[in-house]
Amino acid sequence: MAKAWSDFAEDIAAAGPWLMEQEGLAVDDPQVVANGYRYLATLLYVGLDVHLLNPNVDLPEWTVTFAPHAPYGGDHRDGVYHTTPVNPEGVYRVTGTPRGGIPASANIQTQDGWWQPGRANDVLETLDIMSLEQDT
Repeated sequence: MAKAWSDFAEDIAAAGPWLMEQEGLAVDDPQVVANGYRYLATLLYVGLDVHLLNPNVDLPEWTVTFAPHAPYGGDHRDGVYHTTPVNPEGVYRVTGTPRGGIPASANIQTQDGWWQPGRANDVLETLDIMSLEQDT
C-alpha cells in the first residue's frame, strides 16, 4: 500500500509540469496557469471521491461529480450529475420518484480512459430512465 501511495504521489507531482508543457498553453498568463492547476486539483478531488472513497461495487452509492465547488468542463449549470462504480456483471436496482419537468437520462459509461490524456471515454449506452420498467 505504501508503494502504491508513493507512486500515486509521484504521478500527482508530475501532473503540474506535464500541464505546463502542453502546446498552446499561455504559461506567461498567471490566470491561465492558476486555472490549469485548479482544474487538475478538481480532477484529483473528484477522482479520489469517486474511485477511492466510494469503491464498493457491491453496495454503490451515488457521488456528486459536478458541483459548484468542483466544475471541470462539460458540465451544464442546470444539470445534476452523479456517478457510482458498478460491476459490469452485476444487477442493480435504482429507485426514485419521477417528479416531471425536464426529461432525465442516465449515461452508462466505461471507465477505460477515464481522465487519462489521449484515451477515449466511450459511452456504452444511453438510457432514458423514464422508459425503464417501474415496480408497482
